[in-house]
Amino acid sequence: MRVNILETLDGARRATGLVVVVDVFRACSTAYWASAAGADLVVVPDQDRAAELKRSHPDWLFMGDGPASSLDIGYSPTLLEQKDISGQTVALVGGSGPQGLYAASEGDTLLLGAFVNAQAMIRYILNSEASEVTLVAMGSRGQVRSPEDTMCAMYIKNGVEDYPNSFEVLCNHFRSIPAAQCFFDAARTDAPEQDFDRCLDLDRFPFVLEARQDNAGIIRLIPIVPEWVETTHGGAA
Repeated sequence: MRVNILETLDGARRATGLVVVVDVFRACSTAYWASAAGADLVVVPDQDRAAELKRSHPDWLFMGDGPASSLDIGYSPTLLEQKDISGQTVALVGGSGPQGLYAASEGDTLLLGAFVNAQAMIRYILNSEASEVTLVAMGSRGQVRSPEDTMCAMYIKNGVEDYPNSFEVLCNHFRSIPAAQCFFDAARTDAPEQDFDRCLDLDRFPFVLEARQDNAGIIRLIPIVPEWVETTHGGAA
């Protein structure tokens, strides 16, 4: 098995084999929290498409980055916990992770990766029949590399290849990186400080989210819970 790491949307477009799109702060991490809360997840490439779908699906909850009339909530595990989303459809609109899924059209299998399901992802990869694995660290807006995504990809790669990892060291470093400063800015009500810890809640969830495109061209995220996955938290999809 060959494991490669690529970065940003350019890397997603070149990714092949079993592809894991990594977006720690915050789209991919929030997707796992939403799935664990019982939501059905779809991925929308941009806000224009979200506006169209909102008209035909007014009951859907639209979640994304930044202010937009088509969005109901930002990518925030903390704010999401304040809503009862069990049985609802939640649409992830734009952002690095969702854009990466649409860009990685050459992948045989597309998965979302983050620290919150790192061990499940490692186990999934090890038990797959893939000869090639591509981990795509999406970075800021899919354009600029960002340490948390690259280091998460490296963490998963190390786990697959049985190299040691030190998550505590990474967490200490993450507090000072630019991508994390929104969590410590009191003016950013869309990014509660608790989101920092929730996005770095290592191995919180024992499942992986697989992206599958339906007949309408919309990507749906399907939770896969293999029997062989273990978790220290006892979480479930």
